[in-house]
Amino acid sequence: MYACLVLAAVAIEPLSLKDGDRVVFLGNTLIEREQHFGWWETALLARFPGKDLVVRNLGWDGDTVFGQGRVGYAYTRTGSPNVAVAYKHLVEHTLSVKPTVIFVAYGRNEAFEGAKGLAAFKAQLNKLLDDLAPAKARIILLGPPAQGTMPAPLPAPERANKNLRLYADTISEVAKTRKLDYVDLFTLFGDIGKQGWSDNGIHLNDAGYKATAPLLM
Repeated sequence: MYACLVLAAVAIEPLSLKDGDRVVFLGNTLIEREQHFGWWETALLARFPGKDLVVRNLGWDGDTVFGQGRVGYAYTRTGSPNVAVAYKHLVEHTLSVKPTVIFVAYGRNEAFEGAKGLAAFKAQLNKLLDDLAPAKARIILLGPPAQGTMPAPLPAPERANKNLRLYADTISEVAKTRKLDYVDLFTLFGDIGKQGWSDNGIHLNDAGYKATAPLLM
């Protein structure tokens, strides 16, 4: 019931996949770690039984809309941590798999910059969406989940969540302007620490991916 209320609030259109669709999960550690557990992909495939679908996880640990998580790749190519090369790889890698649906999940790492980083983040998110436009894919933007409450000595989440909420709202604004789907994971997932869905309050664990899969679907 709770999930239905959240999805209705953002007026997202039901996802419909057909034979031959190619679904890409693109983003930061939230996406990258999902491949180790597989619950989101499993839920997606189970929702469309019998369909000939391709799912690709292109998440990179610590990635941002600037491609900063991919500087290691850039280093092997250029001998320096060139962010421009890293971003180019982000775009070219995504387009190379010919996606028809792209889930885009960024904002957590960028939120460390706080309010002063919002303008640059918004501009770069729009640039990324422009650069992915040649795929002509349906794009679903995912807001960053809230940081969960964990026992000491792990930090209290209030300060981080204030910034994460700012970035989630900015992603929502971009989605509204561009008429894209948006899922507010900050609200949808709730406190992942209290629910036992994270071991550190930031990253989902196996139980977290399992529990959030039906919410996301």
